[in-house]
Amino acid sequence: MLEPKDRLLLLEALRPPIGFRFDEGIGTTYTLDLVALLTAPLAFTWFDQKDDPRAGESVDSLEVVESLRRYSDKLTLFCHAGRISIPKAHYPQLAFLEQSIVECLPESKGAFHPKVWVLRFRADEGTEVRYRMLCLSRNLTFSRAWDLLLSMDGVLGPKPVRRSRGLAEFVRALPAQAARTTVAEDVSRRIELLAGEVERVEFEPPDQVSDFTFHPIGIGGWRRDPLKALRETKRLLVVSPFLAASQLNELADWRSEMWVVSTASQLEALATKPTGKISYYTLKERLRAEAEDDDAAPAAETEAIELSDLHAKLYVTETGAEAHVWTGSANATLAAFDRNVEFLVELVGHRKQFGIDAMMQPEKSQVRFINLLEPADDIVARAPEQDDVKALERRLDDLRSALAGAGLEIHVTRAGSESFNLEVQTASTVEVPEGIKASCWPSAVSTAGVAFGSVQAGEMLARFPSVSLQGVTAFLAFRLSGTVAGETREVDFVLTLPLVGAPEGRREQVLRSLVKDRGRMLRFLWLLLADEVADVPQPMATGNASDSTGAPAATSAFAVGGLFEVLLRNLDRSPERLDYLHGLIAELRANESEPDLFPDGFDAIWLPIWNERLRQKEAVAR
Repeated sequence: MLEPKDRLLLLEALRPPIGFRFDEGIGTTYTLDLVALLTAPLAFTWFDQKDDPRAGESVDSLEVVESLRRYSDKLTLFCHAGRISIPKAHYPQLAFLEQSIVECLPESKGAFHPKVWVLRFRADEGTEVRYRMLCLSRNLTFSRAWDLLLSMDGVLGPKPVRRSRGLAEFVRALPAQAARTTVAEDVSRRIELLAGEVERVEFEPPDQVSDFTFHPIGIGGWRRDPLKALRETKRLLVVSPFLAASQLNELADWRSEMWVVSTASQLEALATKPTGKISYYTLKERLRAEAEDDDAAPAAETEAIELSDLHAKLYVTETGAEAHVWTGSANATLAAFDRNVEFLVELVGHRKQFGIDAMMQPEKSQVRFINLLEPADDIVARAPEQDDVKALERRLDDLRSALAGAGLEIHVTRAGSESFNLEVQTASTVEVPEGIKASCWPSAVSTAGVAFGSVQAGEMLARFPSVSLQGVTAFLAFRLSGTVAGETREVDFVLTLPLVGAPEGRREQVLRSLVKDRGRMLRFLWLLLADEVADVPQPMATGNASDSTGAPAATSAFAVGGLFEVLLRNLDRSPERLDYLHGLIAELRANESEPDLFPDGFDAIWLPIWNERLRQKEAVAR
């Protein structure tokens, strides 16, 4: 149980089973890193990600561009509104993700906090449909914290499955959590498809697990605190990065012994030391990752913990020979079980394999969870948080929530032949408290931001004149800051806003800017048409000969010589790819003033193939 050497990366967990391809799916997260979402679709392809996308070295790769083109419209990511981090650089590819994100604000005024993925896979051959459920404690970020991930696969069957109902109802409830009253039609269709089918999926539990239950929290009539079902068990293990003394006291009621594993800062900040026989632990200091960006202004403690400390959530109790294990998103706080939208999975197994002793008692022949920990009883409630600093953080967070729920829109008007004006309009009054500095800017524009204060409903929050087409974006970045008692707190985040009057062709412009030249266009065509990575050769230039555009002549010869066979194969096996390619060609050639990115001789092999595809479509129509 929690064997430290048994590790799985999120991208690996997203990969389709052998013989299947990703069809569509949803993911949920509290915080979101847009660059992480840029690279997530790579998991659905056979492309490899060799570089660290945080460094920006691989985000511009054609593999990322092609994976976005294939799958960004098939995946919807739900996150808490105002919890998207600001990218450290400008990535034009983010234009592909604007319709993939739904920001949420639960009616309960709590946090949208689940970390669940539901993925639908179709067989490469035949009609079989498989599903995968991922329940995590981690968000979609480049976190280096210690997290938990539970993965279960299942086959779509003909009849409802009782154990899958909780997951189906959770998926069905997602649109109601959206910060805006309606979600896009394709998102609603996706939700109905997934929720309807998940209810008929028999998920396979992990090895040695005899039973499991999905526990959505904060939706419909589902139990707010599923742990109360086993309230009178005598022993309890709690693993939670965030704590509240009141919640720990409630969990300790009726129990003879309890173990609490958390972060040092949270244990120190407890208002009082909980009563009862409780043993406290933290990760060993050498296992905590060093935080990055030391020069940045201090952020809220929650963000620091997520980046580099313990972030797993786990509850373990025992009844007779059985152990009950809950894993998912819920911290040991009042908010988690009283206001938030959360998700837990309860696993039942034998006490010997899944009980508290299997994790917290050392064993010479094994590396167990206890081997990662050190006692922390002496730091509990040692340094409660300063009330004025906590109050400042609450004011910043309240303003962030107010902006997320203010119905902001970006209105786009043309400023010139190649530039646009962006105006941020608000549907609700926004009050900026005294002593708080606020500014915003389009995430695709390098700027220090435009400061703003309180505004009334219907007024303009900020204006950005003469922005280029690539600077037009639905992602608006914000910075809020304040200082109290010599302590500064700064909150940076992005909101995904509707673009009113957005110019057409932005995706195509982004694609053109990333493809750049004929050599990259040739490789992009291979990536688009190939069935596996072995089908994508690298064009080799020899000698100094050039074609009519200055590209190596070997590149053009390579295109004409090899691409015809690939096009023929797609005409026979995957003709829908040719339909996309036809539209792509039309878009990239729409502006006659732009250089043609397709290699010399391309039309000679493409037009006969496309004409045959048109004859196929006409025959089907008849």
